[in-house]
Amino acid sequence: NAYFREHVIVGDNCVVGNSCELKNALLFNNCQVPHFNYVGDSILGHKAHLGAGVILSNAKSFAGNVTVELDGQPFDTGRLGGRAVTDVVDDGETIAHLLDAPLLEDEVEGIVDWPRRLDHMRQHTGQHLLSAVLAELYGYQTVSVHFGAEYATLDLDAPQLTPDQLREAERRANAVVMENRPVSVSVEDAAAAASLRKASDRSGTLRVVTIADLDRSACGGTHVRATGEIGPILIRGAERARKQVRLEFRCGLRAIGRARRDLELLAGMAASASAGVDEVANEVFRRRKRVPRGDDEEAPAFVELLGLTQSIDQR
Repeated sequence: NAYFREHVIVGDNCVVGNSCELKNALLFNNCQVPHFNYVGDSILGHKAHLGAGVILSNAKSFAGNVTVELDGQPFDTGRLGGRAVTDVVDDGETIAHLLDAPLLEDEVEGIVDWPRRLDHMRQHTGQHLLSAVLAELYGYQTVSVHFGAEYATLDLDAPQLTPDQLREAERRANAVVMENRPVSVSVEDAAAAASLRKASDRSGTLRVVTIADLDRSACGGTHVRATGEIGPILIRGAERARKQVRLEFRCGLRAIGRARRDLELLAGMAASASAGVDEVANEVFRRRKRVPRGDDEEAPAFVELLGLTQSIDQR
């Protein structure tokens, strides 16, 4: 009790006493930090427990109670004492959880919104896999990543990506998913961490996420245990963004939902054109070549078909 420790490593199944201050600490599996402690610039392992009254300063919980935004991955939400967590704010020194109602109790139970967390894990590990595949196949390096509510993007240092390259990258990525390769996390010394896809300029300790026989990347986010847990990966397109190529993708249930919506739109176009789904593109091109006049009997059908194609472009 009542002590200060800096640059400390707390091993598995340990309990830290009351009124303690830890800075630059590594807290590993099943560690407990009781009430009224300060945990600064720390890394928390699996199932690390944080008691009431703890102020988190730059603390990262990888599979425990809370995750702030890490390496582009959105923060966790959930419930604290029955109140919904609506936002997580990190000002660089402290981490605050914004709730939908005041928290009056001294000690509460925290519950992570697991479906949201799992979805983010799938997108993030899927991004690592895609980035590794694009580097492996074409030598294109990922410059930046964005994880949105509906889809994710990665920006590549590449002149362009052809349709054939997109198809091959998607095929290769999904083949690795089907192989169900292990995804592991290690804490390594930055000076000794070898074979990283992208060299890190950080010093001290690095958290490294590894996809077996494919990728090693320094990363602070949460990830699935094996590539099979990512689910299907759908590359929906690529476009020029400044001097880079921006690739849009979805993983898991997001990929399935988007593919289903695309198929329903194509089915609607096919019905309007009295054609099969596989024939829609040719039918659109054929009708566009015949620019309809106002009295052309095909004009209404063409306008309806064109509207459906534009709705696909917009979505």
